[in-house]
Amino acid sequence: MEQLRYVARAAGADSSLLVEEAAQALSMFARDPQALLVACKQMLSRQSTVGGLWWLCSRMLTAADPLDEARAVVSDLRTDRTAATLLEAMGELTPSAPSGHLGMSASQTYKLDMGPGGPRVLIAGWPDVVVATLAESSASVLVMEVDGVGHGVIRRLERLDIEAEVVAAERLAGAAAASDAVLVEAAAVGPAAALVDVGGVAMAAVARALDKPVWLISPASRVVPVAIWPDVVAEVKEWKGLSWITPSELLPLTLVDVVVSGDQIHRLGSGSAATVIRSGWEAAPELIGLVRSDVG
Repeated sequence: MEQLRYVARAAGADSSLLVEEAAQALSMFARDPQALLVACKQMLSRQSTVGGLWWLCSRMLTAADPLDEARAVVSDLRTDRTAATLLEAMGELTPSAPSGHLGMSASQTYKLDMGPGGPRVLIAGWPDVVVATLAESSASVLVMEVDGVGHGVIRRLERLDIEAEVVAAERLAGAAAASDAVLVEAAAVGPAAALVDVGGVAMAAVARALDKPVWLISPASRVVPVAIWPDVVAEVKEWKGLSWITPSELLPLTLVDVVVSGDQIHRLGSGSAATVIRSGWEAAPELIGLVRSDVG
């Protein structure tokens, strides 16, 4: 129970780790469907912006054996190929054959121009999948300082011999101009927008103005069904405080060039993002409207 309280209270935690912790905590209720539903609702009401938690809860609530499903979720989380696909697109790995039914393999779409010293990318905050990927790359990294976490990212990357430098927010335009691509990680992806950490929208908007590519990074678990997207973004849309201090931002997919998700890269172009990026899982009916009923 204490583990479930930790998940519900965690702020700014590694999203993937949070889902693993939640899977272990919810496993305690696997033999009691009603208790499992109550636990899921309580957790999601406090962590509604974490797309992976909706994925976990939906899978457990609709499974014949929730305990087995929790183990399968953790396995799927650990074998997600988003990081490998990003490395491939950056020219860091040998291209692999596409296995999905949407999009293209990285070798068939964009690749960053390596240049003499490898690619330079711009990120903001501490995006967990992106940072873990860059730790395996030869890229140099510019980190836009957001809420005091930039220097922590720099220290981690420098310990791994990755060239990295903090960029003040007022230097964003110069950093974007000097980068080969802007990498923004999503907490959740919907039909027309992505929920991202603070700083993501500014980076994408500046990059678009400077004709620099914007890559949205999202494990497949974070691409959520249309039915629950209003619940995922309800906290942001119904934010009662000052508009410039929201904990998350909504990034319009019109500012994104490609989405790296699983083993696929989806080219957005001018078409509807909803027809390009589809969720690979269904929302549990019991969860639809959950957050909206609380904030309404």
